[in-house]
Amino acid sequence: MWHPTGVTLPAPDAVSGPGSVPAVNPGQVVPSADGRSSFGAAVIGVRRVASRPRINKMLRYAITSGVSTGISEVTLLALYANGFLGATGSSVVANLAGTIPSYLMSRYWIWPEADRSGTARQMGLYWATAAVSLVLSAAGTSMAAAHAPAGHGAHVIVVGVAYVGTYAVLWVAKYLVYQHLVFRGAGDKRP
Repeated sequence: MWHPTGVTLPAPDAVSGPGSVPAVNPGQVVPSADGRSSFGAAVIGVRRVASRPRINKMLRYAITSGVSTGISEVTLLALYANGFLGATGSSVVANLAGTIPSYLMSRYWIWPEADRSGTARQMGLYWATAAVSLVLSAAGTSMAAAHAPAGHGAHVIVVGVAYVGTYAVLWVAKYLVYQHLVFRGAGDKRP
């Protein structure tokens, strides 16, 4: 059996006998094959294993954010650069275009363990969070457009950067809201 320290251990049901290695508890000092202590490796290995689900969830959140931001950014630039809508209108449509895949990926890929009995509450909270994000990103892009240097190309670049910038600022806050309020698990119900 593999152990985070790199020491091969016998299976838990193996019979103890001469030359067998005893079971290892987290943080226990285990001599390596060359006789050196591997306490640090054991502690690091245990922490790494313990935090893997959280890291995976954050990685999935980052990928989902990248996908939805990419969809939103392309939508924004296509609408604004071609003159179909102004900065604020383009930002609103772009935000809506990215929110739908973001919700579906969040619900079924990032937080599959979330309580499914309160779907209406979950969707309401998610869309309320999205609405706040929409208002802030629309305000940010509108302000950026108002202060952008002259020239259509400069306006498009400034509005695009401002839109992504507002998403970057809101990224951590939205993760915390989703994790602790919107997509909490069935065992995490609060009064």
